[in-house]
Amino acid sequence: MAVKKVALGQARIPLTERRRRKKMRFAGLIASLIGVCLIFVYASMHFSWIRISETVFDGNTHVTDERLQAVVDAETQGRYWFGIPRANTIFAPISSIHERVASIPLVASATVSRRSLTSLTVNVVERTPIALWCATDCYLMDVGGYIYSAVSSDSSAQALRRYSGQVATAPIGSTYLNGGFESLHTFVQLVEQTTARSIASVHVEGTDVSLTLSTGGDIRFVLSDIDQSLADTMGSVMTSSKFDTTKALNYADFRFIPRVVVKYRD
Repeated sequence: MAVKKVALGQARIPLTERRRRKKMRFAGLIASLIGVCLIFVYASMHFSWIRISETVFDGNTHVTDERLQAVVDAETQGRYWFGIPRANTIFAPISSIHERVASIPLVASATVSRRSLTSLTVNVVERTPIALWCATDCYLMDVGGYIYSAVSSDSSAQALRRYSGQVATAPIGSTYLNGGFESLHTFVQLVEQTTARSIASVHVEGTDVSLTLSTGGDIRFVLSDIDQSLADTMGSVMTSSKFDTTKALNYADFRFIPRVVVKYRD
């Protein structure tokens, strides 16, 4: 039977202690490896091959590339609190860029995505004007009634139908009729069909609506009454044999249906 010799003065290390020290050495090795990896990752965040150097814009016509680039530049300047550049493609503030681009009045919607390790793509859908909101000046308005841009006096958009009332003096960024514009606009088109008359402008005052005909005169009604039945009633009154087309119309008032008041100019 072999006997293990122990040198004089040297205490035998217990098995549990040897195991503990082995685990500590292993943990230290793992921590060192993790530290090296973190240092490498942090350093790589500053490399040019992973920083935004180009932005591709698509879908914009009236919103210039320069305006969109200014948004991207503003959002990718500086560093996060832990030192990583905001221009780093992986950590780029995509959501912030999207919010800033989408907040531009001319923009209906936008998407922002990573195109490569050094570039982004900003895709824009611009608003389409279908009418004007006018007071002293006129402004473009989209199908949702969102007022978003002033119109010059020589613009072709001046030919669009004009709406007025119900908006503060600084209209850009306001929504006409709080989202009720689309239904009113559709109703106005329906009235043009049933009455066989062109409507030049629409004014809303509280709950009362006044449609001004291109040939002169107004059609008046209550905003909450708009439906197919009201449009049909307007059509039957204004195309009937009793409606005197030889006289200039002052107004046709449908606010008190079934009573309808038609008045001609003197």
